[in-house]
Amino acid sequence: GGKVPPPVPPTAAVATEEEDESQAKAGKKMDPVELQELKTKAAMTDALKEKVARRDEEIRALKEEQMRLEGLTQRMARTLAQFKDQMLKLQHLAEKKGYGALINDIMEESEVKDTLNSDEFTCFTRL
Repeated sequence: GGKVPPPVPPTAAVATEEEDESQAKAGKKMDPVELQELKTKAAMTDALKEKVARRDEEIRALKEEQMRLEGLTQRMARTLAQFKDQMLKLQHLAEKKGYGALINDIMEESEVKDTLNSDEFTCFTRL
């Protein structure tokens, strides 16, 4: 099979036309195959740098979205906790006015109590 050339160290620069001319004047003409390999590797490096820059932008945008969603989750958790407190206050006020059993029955029949006590609902109170 074909032999894979060793990797070019990161400090190796791609020869410019000026460098080609200066090397030619000094009698050190670069091998055209080697020059083409360097140019190809430089192009690949540029393409990878662009890809990394795009990924960095995607990561930045995703982090912004994550922060926005975390804020939304916290606001929802506060609202749900407030709602649960209001429902407890409603029960307490209904009991004071003699309607405690009625409200309790209505809340059970409408499954509001099940919702308030569900794992899905109570998970928000921990946030």
